[in-house]
Amino acid sequence: MSALTENSYFRFMVLTLGYVAYLCVGAGVFVAFEQPVESEYKRKLQDDTGTFLHENPCVDPVKLQGFVEEVMTAGSKGIKLEPDGSSFTVWNFASAVFYSVTLVTTVGYGHMTPLSEGAKYFTLFYALIGIPFTFLFLGMMVSLCNRPSQRLLDWLIKKLQDKFNNLGIHIVHLIIIALIVFTLFFVIPAAIFDKLENTWNFLESLYFVFISISTIGLGDYVPGNEPYDSPYADYRSLYYLCCTAYLLIGVGSLLLLCETVVKIPQIMGGIFASMVPMTDSSTAGDDDDDDDDTGSEKTDITSIPFSTYNSINSDQPPQ
Repeated sequence: MSALTENSYFRFMVLTLGYVAYLCVGAGVFVAFEQPVESEYKRKLQDDTGTFLHENPCVDPVKLQGFVEEVMTAGSKGIKLEPDGSSFTVWNFASAVFYSVTLVTTVGYGHMTPLSEGAKYFTLFYALIGIPFTFLFLGMMVSLCNRPSQRLLDWLIKKLQDKFNNLGIHIVHLIIIALIVFTLFFVIPAAIFDKLENTWNFLESLYFVFISISTIGLGDYVPGNEPYDSPYADYRSLYYLCCTAYLLIGVGSLLLLCETVVKIPQIMGGIFASMVPMTDSSTAGDDDDDDDDTGSEKTDITSIPFSTYNSINSDQPPQ
């Protein structure tokens, strides 16, 4: 087994142990926060149920439990009743467009699910084609957004190359892109959702924004899901379409940010350098001087000149 292969297996094992430890730490933190709150919810639910049965002795507890489960099942599919017994239509064209986007972007809130067998079958084939189609669409969007991002980087190079090194300028570029993305697609949308969703505060709105455009999609907060007394009640379809557009653009903006990180020469240089096999000192012999010169060229990947990096990552051919 070569030294390169041994190093690769060792790095993978270290990475695996670190990843498992990270998951365990996260699980421990979530349990510490959530178990007390869960216990409090259960206690309150039991007290409310006992109070209701005490005030209404004619109600059969078994039938009440069955009714509650049926209401919860309907709610999980997006069907909710207003106090007067009416309900807005869950499945219309605008809400279906929003559902389609959550499906092909793999966000998957779960706020509305197909009720018919035909729609369930269609979902399988629709997602099978739609997910790679969406990746293609988002990739093209990021490619177009990379052009002004590259122009910004070129401008920073001209202005700051006498003050910062390669890594410093790319970090400045990353910070600017991150601030733009965070402001336009996190803070401002969170403030808008805070105003439009009656039951959300700013923290919950910001939480929803991050969960959505990172495609985690837990589904505990979903826009347009308030059945009555909401600012968008008369414009629910338009609200769904705006949320759909925001979701697509927001996912693309996060991909742009990720690609900006990946394209920093020092990051990519470190990855490539780790793939260069180590030279066995016992076989170096009399060629040490030559190997040192060659090795310095191989391992000094992080010192990529701006001109070379820009010609590689820009859409224009190198001059």
